[in-house]
Amino acid sequence: MSDSDDSSWSDVSEASIEVENCLSLFTADKYFPSASECFAWDAQQHNFDFFSFRRSNELDFYGCVKVINYIRSNAGIPASEIVAILNSGSREWDDDRYLTPAIENDALLFGFDDGAVSDDDEDISNLATENEAMKSEIIQMRAAFRNALDIVEQSNDKSVDKAAEIAEHDKSYFAGYGTTDIHEIMLRDKERTLAYQSFCNNNKNLFADKVVLDIGCGSGILCLFAAQAGAKRVIGIDNADIIHKARRVVERNGYGNVIELLQGKVEDIKLDCKVDLIISEWMGYFLLFESMLSTVLVARDRFLIDKTKVFPDRATLYVMGVETKSFCNQGASFWKDVYGFDLTDVYEPNKNLELFRHNRRACIEHLPQDAICTNTSVIRQIDVSTVSDSDLDFSSEFTLYVKRDECLDAIASYFTVDFEGDCEFPVRLSTSCTDPFTHWQQTLFMLASPVPVRAGDVITGRIRACRPSNAPRDYDIVLDVSINGTPLAPMCYSLS
Repeated sequence: MSDSDDSSWSDVSEASIEVENCLSLFTADKYFPSASECFAWDAQQHNFDFFSFRRSNELDFYGCVKVINYIRSNAGIPASEIVAILNSGSREWDDDRYLTPAIENDALLFGFDDGAVSDDDEDISNLATENEAMKSEIIQMRAAFRNALDIVEQSNDKSVDKAAEIAEHDKSYFAGYGTTDIHEIMLRDKERTLAYQSFCNNNKNLFADKVVLDIGCGSGILCLFAAQAGAKRVIGIDNADIIHKARRVVERNGYGNVIELLQGKVEDIKLDCKVDLIISEWMGYFLLFESMLSTVLVARDRFLIDKTKVFPDRATLYVMGVETKSFCNQGASFWKDVYGFDLTDVYEPNKNLELFRHNRRACIEHLPQDAICTNTSVIRQIDVSTVSDSDLDFSSEFTLYVKRDECLDAIASYFTVDFEGDCEFPVRLSTSCTDPFTHWQQTLFMLASPVPVRAGDVITGRIRACRPSNAPRDYDIVLDVSINGTPLAPMCYSLS
């Protein structure tokens, strides 16, 4: 790099970014004239010394960028929790998505070397060759800053790329619901389908002479239930191609004069009237996977006269501790006596859960009741009439009490939804393994390794669930677990 290159780079960087406007990593609206003052504040107020963390983790330029953007991206989580995760040794921050600035023109991304020389290179500064070393370091810093500037200058392009990625994700999502197979699975789920039918048939007071909107109408079954319950008009919306078959279903069953099906996204469709009631089967694995509830909330705010008339109107998400050994080995009894012979050498235990233990993905399984070794704890309650989209990213604490001596393998989750508001006959749909089977089954978060526990032990924890910005139908889960006050290492999972 020539001197002229250095000069031009200096001119560009000064013109493009003002480093004297550094926002604290943890305190909103707290700005400082330099990065060093900003980091000093965070070290004092939040017990996070950026430079010490940088040294101990041997972070290069891009590692520093990732850490800063990781902290920024989790602004809704208490600072103490983020600091605990960072100091635990978890490298949750070490993901290329955190190379994208979390906030526009973040001055810290251009100033985190401010003050770092005296901390990181104290010995070097005392050497006789200090000037040459400093000159070399400045050149490297400027090259790094050029890369940082490129990141910011390309942020609009990255936003376009992200939008394209989300659009492609949506395209795949709707294509999946365009086939018959997935709708057959849902219709064969008797607990799921009968809950909706029972709600409609036993609460006709809510439907009589009303305009009903079905979000994600799919095969049209909920539209048919609503029309059968006495609705004067039913509008179904779905962006998947299954809607073409659903229209034929409506005509075949004689409801063509009552039910109208519209293809498109709720965010784009215009209705010629407001509606009295919304019905939707929006629940996904872990209740919120696929983020269909977000679409229901858009419909609620755009089309519904009375925002309390969304059904189901309440949802509750639970966690519990489980062991999986008996579940994995439940097929062994068959091989023990096959026509009078012991064929246990042929038997291979279910190893799928062990794979999930190591690849850090949430897994969906139907657990036997005896796999549960703790009580259950509520981690999220949703009132669909008042919840906002931002509430669907959440952090919640839980406490579980061990019922018997066991090896704790996983934290499992299930949900219930309720049809309650103004219902003459309330209905509950449960996905617990203690209730009849549903296609949602239970969601398992396998621990890094089995943990022996004894009856009476106390399991405390916190679960954080957030949607990735580039895949908002998915969820990233962070699980912190302590047993009798002794913490396990934080665990991260993806639900995609």
